[in-house]
Amino acid sequence: MSGYILCQGKRARFPYYIENISTNIYTLEELCYYLNHNIYLLDETILNEGLCRWILEELGLRKLYDKLYRMLDEKVPAGTFILPIFKEIHYLTMEEFRELNVRVQKLEQEPPLLRQKIKGDYLMENGKYVNAVRVYQKTLAELENGKMGAQFAGTIWYNMGCAYSRLFQMDEAVSCFEKALKLQPGEKTRKTYLTAVCRGQEEEVWKQMAEKAGADEEEAKEAFREAKEAVETETSLDLCGSLDRICQTPGAFLLPEGEQVLAELAAEYHKNTGY
Repeated sequence: MSGYILCQGKRARFPYYIENISTNIYTLEELCYYLNHNIYLLDETILNEGLCRWILEELGLRKLYDKLYRMLDEKVPAGTFILPIFKEIHYLTMEEFRELNVRVQKLEQEPPLLRQKIKGDYLMENGKYVNAVRVYQKTLAELENGKMGAQFAGTIWYNMGCAYSRLFQMDEAVSCFEKALKLQPGEKTRKTYLTAVCRGQEEEVWKQMAEKAGADEEEAKEAFREAKEAVETETSLDLCGSLDRICQTPGAFLLPEGEQVLAELAAEYHKNTGY
């Protein structure tokens, strides 16, 4: 599909709200666009009875409603369920839809817990940190001991810590990084954990934390010096990378550069959470 898609169908008076991305859908064209670009989010939270009712009551598409409702009863795969929606307005060519269906089927073949983690990662990458945390929490709650391995659980704790850090909930972030470090010890996880806990700490205090986490004295000293130099020399930081650098820098929240970055991130926080 190329070029613009003209909304030729009916526009709903009341939108279909997709909570995962905090988006209101008003037309079938908008729904097709969402489905096509967010395959990692295609699950029962979107493809459900509520969507069917919205298509009937707001768009007046009785035949499409009947098809979809029947498919819900039959519990068909997501790729099969979305086909009539695309066909209704010829949104994709058959070749484009075949490519989409292959991607969806490949995803559906993955273990359910892995699909959930991928969903959380996708939300993280798109700045939906609150929703990402919810997905990670759900995945961890359903994770059976040893079934997916400690490393898998460790990556979820680590990513959830990153989500919390972007929501300024640093106590929760530290807790997540600590759990991740126990499950998958390594330099990356250890450094992230240390930089999260060392905000505003003196070097000696931070070195003690580093030693407790398994880092040797030289590694802790070097990391502290590099982090301090990064804050002192960089006055302009990319927004997407700012929180990573700020959270990985001792005392960064106390510096003028940090205040400016935090102001920008506060605006992002309100945008992503609605608060």
